[in-house]
Amino acid sequence: MTYRHEQFPARKCESKSARKNAKSVWALAIASLLALTLSGCGEWRDHPPVATQAQAANGGDEKSVATTTAGTTSATTEVPSAGGDAATPSPAVTAQDSSASTGPTPSEPPAPAQPAAQSGAINSVDVMIDDMRLMNDLPLKNVNPAYGWAHGPGFVMMGNDPRGTNTPDWWKASNPGLVNDNYLPRMLPWAVMFEGVGNAASNTRVQVRNLRAYVLSKSTGQWQLTHSADSMDGTDCPQTGNYFECTTSMDTRPESSGGSSIKPRPGMNAHGWFGGRALINGPDIAAVFVTMESRLVVDNPQGPDDRNAAKFLFHVGADYYHADHVTVLMPAVAISRSKQISNEWQAFNMTTFSDVGLQEPGGGITQAQLRANPPPIN
Repeated sequence: MTYRHEQFPARKCESKSARKNAKSVWALAIASLLALTLSGCGEWRDHPPVATQAQAANGGDEKSVATTTAGTTSATTEVPSAGGDAATPSPAVTAQDSSASTGPTPSEPPAPAQPAAQSGAINSVDVMIDDMRLMNDLPLKNVNPAYGWAHGPGFVMMGNDPRGTNTPDWWKASNPGLVNDNYLPRMLPWAVMFEGVGNAASNTRVQVRNLRAYVLSKSTGQWQLTHSADSMDGTDCPQTGNYFECTTSMDTRPESSGGSSIKPRPGMNAHGWFGGRALINGPDIAAVFVTMESRLVVDNPQGPDDRNAAKFLFHVGADYYHADHVTVLMPAVAISRSKQISNEWQAFNMTTFSDVGLQEPGGGITQAQLRANPPPIN
């Protein structure tokens, strides 16, 4: 799984030929895109088609379901069928793909219980708003400062409207065949861990837990849980590269205190995703919320505790997809600002606001609406 930078954040998986074409489009478009980057935004691309390593090992065809309607849960997650391979993605589909024409309403097996909160009250509506409103905590090491996410604040791109018609003008100009009113039927949340300028830690890991994604239903007014995990799959990408072909798996390990941890590699940024491409009902989405918790931990307990010298940051987001396995490049749902990771547990949030962050073109709920009806937060 890789991602490529353009003007705004989005990521998708491509076949080899599609990657080659996308690179050409990017090269031709970069001059005009930079002219559009007065707001300085970047673009994320490329998730692999697998949900988790464990599911991929089973050959796919595994379904997990979880829903939350303000305390009760429901939405379907699909992983690739047998033969799906992150290294060999399926060919790209076009906007005429029948699975993208309407928002799916999948049948739902009995839903599991809502995951138990592990952290106490570390998240809040104010934190959710600030994670989209504020600028980044630190400069991102070796990241092109022309990219908007190199500075912040949060960006709302496709927001709560997963259609090709709700994309930035620069993207429409490069993808005219995908500009239509067909609703994209799947969503995948992700996170990127950056090294900050001035980092001096080498014996520090980044622990994560409580990775969740929700959509707010227009019809019911309830938040529905689409993804739930305590670890991420992902790759390490060169900080100075184009984030388009990342082949090194993240160095992860389970933690006895819960969740898992990622070991930063020098010169690399860790790009992870979780929970697979979940089915969503596009016309019914009022807002999208992605959250996770993270803190610094010591890598080797026999070595020095250098966490106070660590400068690592996370930002979180999500992508819409046409179908499972496919390779269509779409802008992101939204991305949060990059927030520094500390020794204490913190929440990292992306919310599709209509009045917070930069709207490109945007879509979601207002701060007042969120305060009146917040999602389940720890």
